[in-house]
Amino acid sequence: MTKFTRVQKEQDIDSFHFLPLSVEPFGLWHPTSASFIKSLAHKLAQRQNIPRGTACAQLYQRLSIALQHHSAEAILARRQYVDCAPDGKFLHNSPAMTS
Repeated sequence: MTKFTRVQKEQDIDSFHFLPLSVEPFGLWHPTSASFIKSLAHKLAQRQNIPRGTACAQLYQRLSIALQHHSAEAILARRQYVDCAPDGKFLHNSPAMTS
């Protein structure tokens, strides 16, 4: 059972609909997530009076940038635990080696 399916089964509030926006590392969106984003883009296009395709592209672009930003933050946060020299070898005074 995938995490997406498990969360759907665990929902028990009728008036609340939980929709995780699942995306693969190489940019593949879960079909339900992609459908939601497209419907959101359609509403944005109507509200801002812009073409639907433009609204969809802008929304995916903003989401992609947010994902890249937070992925980079997660990687940089791990750097304090594993400190490597440019040649890929562990530095002797790194916190990972001393703890």
